[in-house]
Amino acid sequence: MTRDQVIARVRKLLALNTANGATEAEMRSAAALAQRLLLRHGLSAGDVGADRDAGGTALTRWLRQRPPETSYVAPLLDRFFCVRCIVSHQRGRVRVSAVGRRHHVEIAAHVWAHLVAGYRRLWAAYRTRAGEPLGPGAQLSYYMGLTARLLDDLGASADHVARQSPDVRTALARTGHDLARIVSDVVGPVHAARPRPRHPIHPDVALHGYDDARRLRVRKAVSA
Repeated sequence: MTRDQVIARVRKLLALNTANGATEAEMRSAAALAQRLLLRHGLSAGDVGADRDAGGTALTRWLRQRPPETSYVAPLLDRFFCVRCIVSHQRGRVRVSAVGRRHHVEIAAHVWAHLVAGYRRLWAAYRTRAGEPLGPGAQLSYYMGLTARLLDDLGASADHVARQSPDVRTALARTGHDLARIVSDVVGPVHAARPRPRHPIHPDVALHGYDDARRLRVRKAVSA
């Protein structure tokens, strides 16, 4: 099959839906076949004009100051959940949003809410256990520990899955390529949401955060 023939075939497969008489099973089979064709011929969804499901959602309201935990959760979503977290500024206020495929954005929004709430809950519990003033930088040090543990655990899971299937590695690489183009098309140049420590690091507090991160269950948020 030529490239044009593959694109035409994939477009027909993706056009199947219940409105034109296809069953749910036929739609799933067509989507799976379209994905295999894209992988086999080195094409992306953008090559066949399938970017209609690209979009984004706000992860926070417009705030005067970005809460500290959001800067640590954003890199996790960027790296492992096929979205790009971006920071928007407007009249002295700031907002964090996620951009990507709609189904990826929906999952990322659940994970975001779960992790932000988890970071706050674990920090409050640790502060109570400590029973003494912790000083500037303690909260960010704790969040650094939490994030380091989650990066390790999620990275190990992703590596394990990628080792099991070459198709998964190819799909992930293609998703990254598509995501970069979606971000450029939807929002243009962006500012990445990244932590910027401004206080001394407390290694002992960070180690407590690393240990406490085992209480966060990311899979629970993904399956919600």
